[in-house]
Amino acid sequence: MTIEWLQVVQLVFGILFALLVPGYLVVMIFFRWVGPIQKVALAMLISVIMTTLIGIFLGYNRERASVTGGITTANVWKVQLVISAILLVVVLILYLPRQMGSGVGSLKQERVEHGKRQKRTG
Repeated sequence: MTIEWLQVVQLVFGILFALLVPGYLVVMIFFRWVGPIQKVALAMLISVIMTTLIGIFLGYNRERASVTGGITTANVWKVQLVISAILLVVVLILYLPRQMGSGVGSLKQERVEHGKRQKRTG
């Protein structure tokens, strides 16, 4: 029995998405102040919890499984990727504006500066 390269790729990405990626995105959103070792530990814990909840959501009982299609590889991948994509968008919204000098933080600064200008002129 030989392992094909596609199975190896699926295994690597499966482990990453089951044990690290979604949890790390959550950690980047909610736990920015913790250290790198704590981030990895929290990411693994949160990822395992999320994967368990996905399994419960997809196939907790027969009625749920008939609605969601049950726990299949394709269904788990779809849900994991959708959740990770949503979390990635949130992380990008939170982090990119700071690096580019625009976004929520700079909008607040612009409002403060605009208010100061209006007080000087008005």
